Formats: sequence, C-alpha cells, structure tokens
Amino acid sequence: MFGFKKKDEQIVKQKIDDFVEDNYDLEFIAKTQPQGGISFHENYIKKGDGYEACLTIYDYPSTVYDNWMRHIVNREGVITVQDISTANREQVQENLKRSLSEQSARIQDNKADAMTKSSSTDKYQTLLGVSHMINDLGEQIKKITVRMFIYKPTLEQLDNEIHRIRVDLEARGIKSQVMNFETKENWQSLVMKYGRQKQVHGVNFKDGQQIPASTLGGGYPFDHTSINDEHGAFIGTTETGGPVYLDLFKVDNVRKSFNSIVFGMMGSGKSTFLKVIEEEQFARNHFIRGFDKAGDFKQVVREQGGKMISLDGSQGMINMLEILPTATYDKEDNPDIEGYDLMINEEACYTQHLSKLQMQMSLMNGDLTDTDLMDCVGYFNDFYIHVGLWTADRSKRKQMVVTGHRPEEYPILSEFRAFIHNLDESKMTSQKRVTKEKILTTLDNMINVYGGVFDGHTTVPNMDEEQIVFYNIEQLEKLSPNVFKCQLFVALSLIWSQALKNGKKYKKMIEDGKIDPRNARRFMVFIDECQNIVNVNNLNTVEFVVNFMKEMRKYLAGVIFATQSPKQLLPENSNNDATTQLKQIFALTQYKFFFQIDRSDIDSVRDVLGETIKESEYEIIPTLGKGEAIVSIQGANNTLFHNDVSEEQLRRFSGGQ
Repeated sequence: MFGFKKKDEQIVKQKIDDFVEDNYDLEFIAKTQPQGGISFHENYIKKGDGYEACLTIYDYPSTVYDNWMRHIVNREGVITVQDISTANREQVQENLKRSLSEQSARIQDNKADAMTKSSSTDKYQTLLGVSHMINDLGEQIKKITVRMFIYKPTLEQLDNEIHRIRVDLEARGIKSQVMNFETKENWQSLVMKYGRQKQVHGVNFKDGQQIPASTLGGGYPFDHTSINDEHGAFIGTTETGGPVYLDLFKVDNVRKSFNSIVFGMMGSGKSTFLKVIEEEQFARNHFIRGFDKAGDFKQVVREQGGKMISLDGSQGMINMLEILPTATYDKEDNPDIEGYDLMINEEACYTQHLSKLQMQMSLMNGDLTDTDLMDCVGYFNDFYIHVGLWTADRSKRKQMVVTGHRPEEYPILSEFRAFIHNLDESKMTSQKRVTKEKILTTLDNMINVYGGVFDGHTTVPNMDEEQIVFYNIEQLEKLSPNVFKCQLFVALSLIWSQALKNGKKYKKMIEDGKIDPRNARRFMVFIDECQNIVNVNNLNTVEFVVNFMKEMRKYLAGVIFATQSPKQLLPENSNNDATTQLKQIFALTQYKFFFQIDRSDIDSVRDVLGETIKESEYEIIPTLGKGEAIVSIQGANNTLFHNDVSEEQLRRFSGGQ
C-alpha cells in the first residue's frame, strides 16, 4: 500500500515538474482555479463556491440590426464565449440548392395551407438573398457557436437567472437552451480553441449556426458608448454602462450652436429630463428663462429662488407703453465706456419699442393693414412727443432718456386711446378716418375687455438681473388667441433683450481675455410643450423664435424645446409656407433627444429628420422605457442613454414626468 502511495507522489511530482518546465504559472493557477473542486452534472456545474450553467444559442432572428450581439454579450454576471469558423463554400452552395428546392416545393404544394406557403415564401426569399451574396458578392458564411456561462450561489437562483435571460433573448428572436449532458464539453470551450474542441470531442462535437460574415461583423458587441464633455454635467448612463457628461454650450468642430429639441410621449420622462437640464444650468449660474403651461416648473423655480410670472395680469402687469432698455452700446460703438457694463442706447430703445408696439397691434387685430399699422406707429410717436418722453427735434434726441423712469411716469393704454379719440378728423382723409376707427376699436377691446392685461402701470419688478424667470401661460391660453399671441410676443421680446445684453457683455469680456470662456454666464430658454407657442397658427412667433435661434448663437444663448412629436408642430393639413418655417426650428437644433414616441408618430419624425438617425434607431424609439432616450448631436454618433435621477431630484421635480 505504501509502495503505491510513493509511486503516486512521484507521478504528481513529475507532472508538476513538467508544468514548471512548460512555463505554467502555478501560483496564479492556484489562486484562480475553482476552490473546493468541480463536478459536472446533467445540466449544471457544481463548484465549491456555487453553481454554473451554460446557455447555448441555437437560433437567431432572420432580421437583425447594428450591434445586435450586444444583447447577448453585455450582460452583468455572464461570461460569453464565441467560437467562429469558416464554412466550406461548396458545401454551403450545395445546402442552399437543396433548401431552395425544398422551400419551392412547399410553395407549390396545393395541399399546403396559406400560413405554410407564406412562411416558405419568406424563407425562399431569404435563402435566395444569401445565394446572391455568396455567388455575386463574394460573401463568406461563418459557423458560430455562442455560449453564455451564468453563475449563481444557489441552484434556485441559477434557474431563475437562466429563465430571465432566455425570456429576454426570446423576445429579441434569439433562442437558447441549456444542453443536457454537455456541461463538461461546454465548460472546456472556455479554454479550448475551436480546432482543439473538434479534435477532443470527436463525434460529440457540434458545428455552429451558419450566418453571413457581414451579419456577424454587424453584430459587433463591444460598441461601448459614452459622452465625456470636458465641462459636462452628469445626466445619465449609456446602455453599455458609459457615463453621459453633457455640456450643451460646448463648442468644437461639430457643435457650434446651443439649441435643442426633446421629443417624448406623456410619461416617457421628457419633463423630468428638462428639469435635470434646468438644474444643471442653475448650478452653472447661467441665466434661465422659460415658459410653463402646466405648472411643472413651479416647485423647482421656487426652490431656486426664481420668479414665476403669470402673463394674464393676475400676478402683475407689464405696461405695454413702458419703454424698456432693449438696446445697448458696446465698446466698438462707444469707446468711452468704462468696464463691461453696457450703456443704454436710448434712441435705439425707442425705435425698437415702436416696432414692438406695431407688432402687438397687428397681433391684436389681424384686419389692420400695413398702411394702418404705419399710421398707428405714427400716432404712438406723436403721443410720446405729446407726453414729453420724446422730441420731434432730431438734434435733441441724443439727450433724451426714455428708459429707466419710474413705472408711474409712463403713460398707459387708456391715455393713448384718449389721445387718438381727440385727434382732429377734419384734416384727415376718409381712409385715415377709417384707420382711426379701426385703431380705436382695437384699443377699446384691449382696455374694456382685457384691461387687467394691457391697461395699467407696470407692477412686475425689473427682471433683467434675475437668474431664473419662468412665464406661466396656463391661464393666458384661456383668453382670446390674439391676447395670447400679443402677450407671448411681449415675453419673447423681454427674453431677447435680456439675452442680448448678457451675451454682448460676456462675449466682449471673452474676446478681451478678461474672463475664462467657461466662467461666462450663458443664457438658456426653456419652451416646454412648445406646440402651444410655435405652431401654424402663430407664424409671427415662429419667425421671431427662428431669428432668435439664428442670432443668439453669437451671444452665448440657446433654446431647448420639448413636445410629444413633430406631428403636433406640423399637422398634415398645414400649408407649405408654414411647414417651411416650422421645419427651420428642427434644422437649427444642435441636439435632438428622442424619448419614447408612439409608433404611429415615427413616420412624422422620419419625414422631418430624415437620416439624422438610423433606421434601426427609428425601430428602437417606440420601445424605449421611461427615462430612456437617444441623443443625436449633429454630425456625431447617436447615443442611447438612461436619464439617471435620484429620489431627492424626483421629490423636487414633483409634477410632470
């Protein structure tokens, strides 16, 4: 007995010496080998520290998309092994001939039912396509075996995980199974090459599934994606686990503007995402303006110390006759300016104010002709001269100060109506008298019906230096469309002037090297449910917004729109001019975010955006879960990510998903 023991020890020692001679790292093997031994059972492997099983893929869908293998490979806690070889070309062609003949016979079989014939027709067309690729395009056929090794501490957990993975793969058209009595052979595939497996396993060796090389290459699973802007804020994680650090104000060879649009059906996570971006802009100390219809931003704005203004007059009024400081000099215009605080250009402010009044009157009464509006502006000019805010003497206009007076020092709309009413008609032509009556009718409506909105001194404080201002349009939208458009134009004009003043100041500071570009205060405008503001019935506003998007790039400002689908902005019966103007909004957005969109709306997205995103991504969009989105950055790769928000953020974001 002791002789046998001594002989066994000598054999073991000889094997160890052989391993050392062959340069095996025995210390590494000792540390990494299964602890507690390993035993192979019918459909699982038992180790000292748990259980393991191998799922083998045995069928693939007939149609696949880019990087389709990532759904197999990129799974937490799973080791995936691929064995690939090249199929014999002659054998493949012979098999194709036989399969084509078989499917052709089934199609022509009069006894076969319609379902069988349809299935056979599909298979015949697929096989014919493969035959064409091989014979005419030089395609190679690869044999592939994919094994997924799954580990869990207990057998029950292992069974549950196998079931979960199989169900998920099945939903993607990928069929898998744990092959009984093949556990050892499968486990050896972890360390054995394809040829060695074939040699060792002999008759038990199984060839893999045959697929075209182009399909296999297109399934490349290691498409790890991430967005890592140098000064970006974390907004989520890509489907491959990469971070998304996004800076909407980044400028490089691809990204040159700061406008965005967000699509997503109700409950897709669109509003939550907008609030994440708003908080990020707030943290950077940027100026923020926005429109809020449903009160979604009310709590966020309140917690950040911002202002929420209702444009229906219920929480304060903006006197439409008050002249606001909307135009400034910069150092090129006036070298005497000290520092970088901008000087008000009073004459330009007055001229812009008259243009604003002309637009407001046209919005309140679409029947006013261009000639009527020119007369109306003339009356406004005469009125301001009458009350002493302006002068007819051009030589004195440089000394006039029309902005910055106390609110009560400006006239109100009813005073202007009285001025118009008292105009001497004896010196007017009949056409001028008609114009006067049309203007008075418009003013009567604004004062008598909507006096709480238009007729009164400004009670809303100056918002130029407020970091956050949102305009609540919920109640305003319930008023007449003309009032809605008019007040919307007022708010947009204020936003434009504030963005311009801020942009001019910081742009000049950057150019003079007085400030690091990343420390300059930017300006972002949020327009949620934008179909209420930019639509075919409000083309004046559309034109205004498009001009803002074009011009404000130079002044460190951007707009972020949000809507459920392009169909809401571009109804099917809209005319060509309206469609052209609205499509400019899509074209001018640098960033396009796609949360879940109903499949019935995908065609409208495709019509507007064309090849901005790939066909495979169009197919994905309707299947996205809550918080999942595809971001398309003009000229760069599209990225699928999940918008990660904390419980604390969700508490702050109450209202709107």
